[in-house]
Amino acid sequence: MTPTSRSMQLLRRAGYLVDRCEQWNAFSQTRKDLLGVGDLLALTVGEPPLLVQSTTVSNVSARIAKCRESQALALWLGTGCRFVVHGWSLVNGRWHCKIVELSGADMAADVLSRPPRRGRKTESGDLFTPRLHEPPTDDPRPAA
Repeated sequence: MTPTSRSMQLLRRAGYLVDRCEQWNAFSQTRKDLLGVGDLLALTVGEPPLLVQSTTVSNVSARIAKCRESQALALWLGTGCRFVVHGWSLVNGRWHCKIVELSGADMAADVLSRPPRRGRKTESGDLFTPRLHEPPTDDPRPAA
């Protein structure tokens, strides 16, 4: 499943009407995004239109840098519409989405949600278990 498909699923569960707005150009073997930055267009009652760029979490900062250079996106935001970047990552076997919204004339990035951090996997030994060379503390025999 692609990051775009995951974003479509997430937005539909949140009550949005979502449509893919990127196009595949078979001649040049490239994808063309809406306004050069958007993969999805999402609509819901009572909120401004939402343009979504979907990617992996490792590419979020590169996408934001690209979007900040877009004059078309500045016009999109100036009309009162919204723009977010969805960054997908696999954490402990589950997919999570980092959502960053660009807003205002300066296109300030606001992180709306983050995926959970990967927990450290501990080995069988723990800090509080006795080591092999230390006698156990609950041993009734006196230490020699």
